This record gives sequence, structure tokens and C-alpha cells, in this order.
Amino acid sequence: MHEPRPQVAELRLPDLQPSVQSYIGGLKKSLFVIYAKYEVKNRNELAAKVREGKVDKKDSDRAIELLTVINECGRQDKIVGKAFEAPIIQEEEQRLEEFFGKYFDVPPIPEGITKEHIEFWKENGFKLQYWPSIRMEEGATYPGWVHKPGKRNNPKNQGLEFYGELDKIKNLPENAANPKLTNLEPDELPGVWMLVDSRKKPDYDSGNQAYATAEQDDSLVQNVLKQLLTDKVLNQEAAKCLRNRIHPSVFSNQKFWEAFKQALKLEDIPNATVRLPRTIEANVMGQGPDYDGTSTYEWHEEYYGSGSRLLSGNSDDGGASCVDWGGNPFGNVGFRPLVIFP
Repeated sequence: MHEPRPQVAELRLPDLQPSVQSYIGGLKKSLFVIYAKYEVKNRNELAAKVREGKVDKKDSDRAIELLTVINECGRQDKIVGKAFEAPIIQEEEQRLEEFFGKYFDVPPIPEGITKEHIEFWKENGFKLQYWPSIRMEEGATYPGWVHKPGKRNNPKNQGLEFYGELDKIKNLPENAANPKLTNLEPDELPGVWMLVDSRKKPDYDSGNQAYATAEQDDSLVQNVLKQLLTDKVLNQEAAKCLRNRIHPSVFSNQKFWEAFKQALKLEDIPNATVRLPRTIEANVMGQGPDYDGTSTYEWHEEYYGSGSRLLSGNSDDGGASCVDWGGNPFGNVGFRPLVIFP
């Protein structure tokens, strides 16, 4: 293992731009994971174990890559490294500043994600987004947060008063794969990278509506649902595989999410979890016409009371701001998978 120059210790992080400091911090976290794996404190100790043949070549190569990028970021005072990574980070920093009205440092893209992943996900209608760790409190005012979660605008069924009933919302069901995310408050964003299904939510058409459009098919999701139907994981009411009429209990079956994990090529990405969006996540991601302007709902991750899953989104009832619940398969309620990279 050859040590790149200049040495990491010579970098003066306070002299660098905040975004570069944050980026280097994320890279160093990945480096420290390798150090911890081999019980060393620094690169010199790791290099000694490399010479002794005690370090896997993949880890050695990754450590060299991380050290090289860290030093080059410090030398140039800008984000360098994966050619595809910097534009995504910069786009997310701009998006978050427009939404919140203030700057947020966006960390490096999670370990294991490659350019090929990005291209494959884009072809299938999925996009990486970063949302910071922040409580979306009812009284907060952010430029992009127009439709706050509340109750339905329907006098016959007022639905859930979101902020008035936070204590009744069970945040994340039993099948959550990452304990790190189970202690989130119902109005709290998790501070992680997410892979977001970017398709437009369709208008209701007697249960025959599809997420596929002329610009973007929905073959990845539909193919997974067809296989799950064959495997008897998906309920028969959803046999058209158009994302609706799925019984909400199906989302608690881990086989459902394992099928999506495989279809989205996530097996080699550490700790990637596929689940439904939590209500507040769906809300902040659904602040535009693609979500607000359509007459269907979507299922969410949390439960309300005993056995009923939360849902929202129908423009007739308030769009992203409406929150309701249900425990049956409905023709006007769809879903979208969300990937979490903690």
C-alpha cells in the first residue's frame, strides 16, 4: 500500500469550503470503517498489515482511493473523486437550499453506488435525493413547504389531524430492517440519501390507472408485482399489477421488499433498505403537481391505531397535505418503493 502525498494530516479542514469539509468528512467515515475492520488507528498501521498480507485487496484498494481523493479535495479545495458524484451533490445542495431557504451540506454518495447504478435507476424512473436530519415542525416556514400534512378537506371524512395526533402514529412497522431508523419522530426527516420513485402519481380511473406514461414505463415495478403474484405474496385483488388494490398487510411481508431490493440491484450496497415512504417523507417529496394534482392516494410506512396504515395524496382531499388511514385494498390507493441508504 503506497501512501499518497500530500499526507492527510497536513490538510487544514477549517481553511476549506464548507461543502468540501463535509465531503471529506464523509470520505473519512468510510476510511475509518476500514480501519475498524482491521483494528488499526491510521493508514500507517493499515499499510503494515497490508505488507503482512492481512488485508483484503478490495479494502486496501478502497483505502488508497479514499486517501487519494481526500488529499486531492484538500489540495484543490473542491469536491473531486467519482466523476458522476459531484454534480449530484451540487444539484441536491441547490434543491435543498431552494426548499428550506438555507444551505445544507450534502454528504458523499453512499458506499457501493456506482455510475452504472445511477444510469440503471434513471432508466427506470428512480432518482437519488438527500434529505437532512430535521424536524418538520408544524410552525416551521420553508419556501418549498407549501402543503403541510393535515387532515382531509372532506366534510364527510376529515381524516387524520397529523400534528394533533402524532402520539397515535406508530412510526415504522416491525419489518424495518435498519434499527437506526426506528426511533424517528413522525415529523422527522432521517438525514440520509434516498432512492426516490420519481413517476407522476396517476389520476383515478376505476382502479385501472397505471403509473406508466408515454415518457416512462413502469415495467420494473410491474414485473416485480407479477412475480410476487406468482409467488403468492401479492393478494389476488391486485392481480392487474398496476400498484393499486394491494392489501396493506402485504407491505409487512419482507419477501415483498426483498424482491424490489433485487430488482433495483441493491444487493452489494451496504445497509440499503427498501420500504414505503413515511408520511412526512412523502409529504416533502410531494410538494409539486406530480403528487398534489392527481386524484389518487398512496400508502405510507406508518400505522395509525391498530392495523390501519396511513395514506395521503388525493388532490380532491388536499393532495400532499391530506392524511388518512385504511386497512383494506383500495382501487384508488397505490404505492411507491423508497430506498434508504443510512
